[in-house]
Amino acid sequence: MRILSFIIPGLVAIIGNYIFYLFIKNKVDKQIENYKISYSGVFKEKIEIHKNLLKMIFRLKKDIQQYQYFETDESFNKIRNDFNDYIEYYLVNQPFIKDEIIDELKKMTSELQECFESFSLYKVSQNNQGLSKEGYAENTKKYIAAGNKIKLNEPFKDIEEKILKEMKADLKIEK
Repeated sequence: MRILSFIIPGLVAIIGNYIFYLFIKNKVDKQIENYKISYSGVFKEKIEIHKNLLKMIFRLKKDIQQYQYFETDESFNKIRNDFNDYIEYYLVNQPFIKDEIIDELKKMTSELQECFESFSLYKVSQNNQGLSKEGYAENTKKYIAAGNKIKLNEPFKDIEEKILKEMKADLKIEK
């Protein structure tokens, strides 16, 4: 009888602790699962956004460089539409992009637009007989500088590296 007085409270404590453990474990497991589901969706979306940004940057640079040599009204309109799509894309997806990268995207957009405008002005000045020699020389100088800027990839390298670094950090494959 005396042994039962020790065993019964012990069994009640063990059963109570086990029920409490199952309750807490179940609650924590559900929270972990919800976190995994929501985090993996956000994670996948963020990687996809960065990947699309890189594609858009490379496409714009390539199209603008080709426009330098093979300018047509169709290519002009395509580049203008691509710019609009690119700007809209990164503005809409700002919540998934670091502020530092957004600032670099804006800077890079300005640089690319400047190159595109230089190429366009040069093409227009070639066909403009009324333009002064100084005006033509200035447009030619801007044209050459813009071409070199794209060929050397100087202003665009930073943003590309930052996006890649961010993707690698998210994927946990940094060096």
